Amino acid sequence: MTCTTCAVYVVSSLWIDVVFSLQIHHVVYDHADEYKLHDLLRSTKYFGSMVWYLVTVKNSIAGLLKDMLSRNLYVCVRACVNNYISNGNHLLESIPTFYFVPQ
Repeated sequence: MTCTTCAVYVVSSLWIDVVFSLQIHHVVYDHADEYKLHDLLRSTKYFGSMVWYLVTVKNSIAGLLKDMLSRNLYVCVRACVNNYISNGNHLLESIPTFYFVPQ
């Protein structure tokens, strides 16, 4: 096996590992969002990745916002909403009406 062949094999192996790892992360993030387990990832290095995934891939932060509001994490809510809006999403179309208090 030549040096070039080894390098191609190593790079392709790493790429497969990265793709597989991302797929696992997405399954975990979907599960956490579906069963409202956001707080389990809050103190880990994966929380930021989960927020990014929910904002950019799923375009759904309603469950995450509800969890943050129930825990009085208003600074986190503001950062998440700013991130969501800066990604080009329309906030009022995506958040259910139960977040708004009737006047």
